[in-house]
Amino acid sequence: MNRRTLILGTAGHVDHGKTTLVRALTGTDTDRLEEEHRRGISIELGFAHLKLADDVRVGVVDVPGHERFVRQMVAGAGGMDLVMLLIAADEGVMPQTREHFDVLRLLNVSSGLIVLTKTDLADPELREVVREEVIDLVAGSFLEDAPIVEVSAQTGEGLDELRAQVLELARTAPEKGRSGDFRVPVDRVFAMPGAGVVITGTAWAGSVKVGDSLRLLPTDRAVRVREVQSHGDNVPEAFAGARVALALNGAKKDEVSRGDALVSGDAWVASTVVGVHVTAVVKPAARAPMMKQRVRLHVNHAAREVLARLDIVERDELPFGESAYARLLLEEPLVARPGDSLVLRSYSPTVTVAGGIVLDPSMPERQRRAQAADWLRRCHERGSDEWPWLRVERNGLRGRLKAEVRADFSMLGYSRKQVDSAIQSAQNDGTVITLGDSLVAAPVVAAAAEEILTRVRAHQAKEPMTPGLSKEELRSALGFTGAGQVFSQFLQRLASHHPLFVLDDRVRADTAAPELNVSQEEKLAAFEERVSQAQPAYQATEEEMRSPELRLLVGAGRVEKLGGRLLTTRSRMDGLIARTGEHFAKNDALEVSDVKEWTGGSRKFVVPMLEWLDHQEVTRFDGGKRRRGPRCP
Repeated sequence: MNRRTLILGTAGHVDHGKTTLVRALTGTDTDRLEEEHRRGISIELGFAHLKLADDVRVGVVDVPGHERFVRQMVAGAGGMDLVMLLIAADEGVMPQTREHFDVLRLLNVSSGLIVLTKTDLADPELREVVREEVIDLVAGSFLEDAPIVEVSAQTGEGLDELRAQVLELARTAPEKGRSGDFRVPVDRVFAMPGAGVVITGTAWAGSVKVGDSLRLLPTDRAVRVREVQSHGDNVPEAFAGARVALALNGAKKDEVSRGDALVSGDAWVASTVVGVHVTAVVKPAARAPMMKQRVRLHVNHAAREVLARLDIVERDELPFGESAYARLLLEEPLVARPGDSLVLRSYSPTVTVAGGIVLDPSMPERQRRAQAADWLRRCHERGSDEWPWLRVERNGLRGRLKAEVRADFSMLGYSRKQVDSAIQSAQNDGTVITLGDSLVAAPVVAAAAEEILTRVRAHQAKEPMTPGLSKEELRSALGFTGAGQVFSQFLQRLASHHPLFVLDDRVRADTAAPELNVSQEEKLAAFEERVSQAQPAYQATEEEMRSPELRLLVGAGRVEKLGGRLLTTRSRMDGLIARTGEHFAKNDALEVSDVKEWTGGSRKFVVPMLEWLDHQEVTRFDGGKRRRGPRCP
């Protein structure tokens, strides 16, 4: 059976009957603290289970309604799939009704219904007045066309209709993704005899099994799952959209806190600089202060609340009802992913002033505002699913390892098959190219090709007789940090699409060889003739060693450097290689005296020649003797 598992939450003003209604629906009293019973109000989140059908199971999160406990309400609302907005029929819309409703919209809760409670205390005329008030409140929102159910937890009026409406919504509401990384924000932690440390929370993504290894953030502690409960039952595996309790190995009770996150996967980080798109509420509470640059705020995300400074990167203030890109400079780290919603509340007085969508969960600590604004705008326009590719592009020619890109996609909820498909598709359509173990964005490659062409052409214009610009110089200029072999492969790839020629350790543009005028050709021929005529080798001057003619002759493979300032022609060395091959057909070793006899040269010339043969692997120096090398003919 494909069972749907979702979270149903409550929202509404204090004393509007949320906890009483949950008890009537589920039989569970979600007020578990003695203080809650003594004061008659909810202080902490409460939890219950509601089985609506064999294939539909709902976890119920009951939130406090008092203005002092909006923090707890936000923690509960973050994991809701469905919401019941409760308004007492005898009181109507109240301040926390409005603030809770703002929170729901800011957290992008998208499905729910409206419940008029305490109908036994209101006559039909008053009920109708409250109904109209509620319709005005939700106009233009996700609840605009939602059912309005009138109930009394005392008499039972409307409870059956409410169950039926919740079941209908639960069958059609979008479920949380079960693919990719597992994530659960911790909203309770306690120790149990025999079980050790136990955490509870709403699973936001993925799945978890007994024996899984997870990371506890922000401390980045490795833990293992000993036991899994979902909706009060021991289960081998639990999925996103369910309330879960996990018994853990690897952590003590005082090492886990409410607001921590348990995750799988390697891409998750705890960051103190989070990039967001912020939208200020349209009609804030009367006491709400204007959001100006560097204002101090409470940031509520999942089950965590931290203080932060708001760095608006586009302007100096954010009027109510408007949006902007910003960085949250946090006093404690948050664990988020692109697309997460959060709520911003003013420092004092503490009222809800804005909501935000996470665009980049971990931004550089030092970055110019203009650069930050441009980056956040691109993240926003491209969408969270493009964030892994944007990170590849931002890394320039370094790119990102395939394993890192896979981890980014898995964090976003992609299955292994979906990740493989996304990477293969990007490679097939040319969005990225592979360099070694990394992926590099096509726009970066195109920009690098243009820069290489510009640099090589400038070099050739300045030194027209040059054989090309050295690979190492290019590599350094581009800031390429990969291996030299990978850079050579990269240049070969560029050469297949651009007028570039890779010649050994040098690169030319437009032509494989310099186009010389008559005077330059004469200088080149004269230099080569001097080298050719010298027996057995030519000793060049310091000026000749620095000359463009020599670089060109060496680059073209017509002249060889033997060592120091000794030069000879390649044709002469090819003859020496052939003679060496003939020698080894009859002899086991090659002596200095043999080459002295062949060339008529002194030891000063012969030893550099032999060392050149060693370097070319024509010979190998072994035990004081030169033997046949692997490349000897």
